Amino acid sequence: DEMGAAAYDMVLLFSLVHHFDDATSRRLVWRAARALRPGGVMVIGEALRPLSPNGGGQLGAFFDLYFGLTSESGTWTFAEMASWQKEAGLAPRTGIPLRFASEIGLQVADKPGS
Repeated sequence: DEMGAAAYDMVLLFSLVHHFDDATSRRLVWRAARALRPGGVMVIGEALRPLSPNGGGQLGAFFDLYFGLTSESGTWTFAEMASWQKEAGLAPRTGIPLRFASEIGLQVADKPGS
């Protein structure tokens, strides 16, 4: 759906992009970035893909397997989500793993402007 242009101060995409492939997620982030006002913030909250087979712990491996089987996509890394944001004209911040479950994190980006 159309989200408008410069309509929002913040866009939150939480537990969503694990359902989509890379190309679809890029289009979604681009549309959401377009909907942000200058100075707005986009937050992608997601289960994170482990950087290595031994690096994600049980919860990270479970999420990647579960979403890979149920949605034909899977989880993403901070770097992958940040690349979508950067391609959409946003300025990604460093990813934030959540304290209660480091296998879930927030990829935050700012829309340049006043």
